[in-house]
Amino acid sequence: MNRLVKRHHVNTTTPLHEFARKMYLVLQKRKEAEGRETIACQARPATITNYPLENQLSGIYTRAVFNKYKDAYVYGTSFLTKKVDAGRFLVVYGRDGPSFYWSQHEFKVVCDEEKEDYRCECMQWEHTGLLCPHLIIVMTNEQIQRLPSKYVLRRYTRNARIDPPYDRNDTLQVGADGTLVSVTHFNMLREAFACVRAGDRSTIASV
Repeated sequence: MNRLVKRHHVNTTTPLHEFARKMYLVLQKRKEAEGRETIACQARPATITNYPLENQLSGIYTRAVFNKYKDAYVYGTSFLTKKVDAGRFLVVYGRDGPSFYWSQHEFKVVCDEEKEDYRCECMQWEHTGLLCPHLIIVMTNEQIQRLPSKYVLRRYTRNARIDPPYDRNDTLQVGADGTLVSVTHFNMLREAFACVRAGDRSTIASV
């Protein structure tokens, strides 16, 4: 902050009252930016289409990860898909220009909704756990409605954090569906606090 203020707002000849005024403006802008970021993190990320798959991922992924998905979706529009066989496709780069730096312009993609098998020759999902543009464009063209849960890594989701309550017996309690009771407890608290925050912002609550 000290470096930022000296570089962009004041110098050695700045009077004290002018320094105080500029510092006040800097702090106000910082608080406003932090407030916007807090509100944006609590809200559901904005989608760029009405595609059901995108709506699903917007509710699962964190805002930062979902933005990466949107970038991959836009980049995927540079490719053309050719169906080779049942559930198998060839994705070809369909534009000429310096924006494409890879030496390979064709990728073999497996997109089998019945078997829930989605794979790409580029191996991006295997390396990062995120869908590549080639898979996204094929899934869009094939109108895949939902992504199987095995392709959504927990570390990228909003519920990635686990904060179990203290238990002096040090035992893991598991519900009938196999989910830890502590995880269910934390998720219910998160939903309850979200309802409270929504009520605080509503006009009806202020009447």
